[in-house]
Amino acid sequence: MKRGKVLIYFLLTIIILDIILYYSVVPLLIPGEPSFMDKIKHFSAYFLLSFFIFMSTKNFKLAIFLAGTYGMLMEALQFTIPFRNFSLLDILVNFLGAALVLFLGLFKR
Repeated sequence: MKRGKVLIYFLLTIIILDIILYYSVVPLLIPGEPSFMDKIKHFSAYFLLSFFIFMSTKNFKLAIFLAGTYGMLMEALQFTIPFRNFSLLDILVNFLGAALVLFLGLFKR
């Protein structure tokens, strides 16, 4: 892959990391039970993160590992922030979103 494309995917990775960090630390607008839409957002965000990492590195395992680990770190961070909730289900959904990149890659081959 050309260096320019790798750089673009790397920059997109940084942007999605920042977006996830921002939405992980801001207080919830509506505190309470998480909704199904919340899980869709988690799944989509970590799918995109894993996809951009993969496009930067061409390494499925690394992409899933880094995206999933970042998801765990964000949930651990939320444990320490008032008005945020730690959720094992969110960690699972984050990993599933990240892993979808691998399944789509295997399907493409």
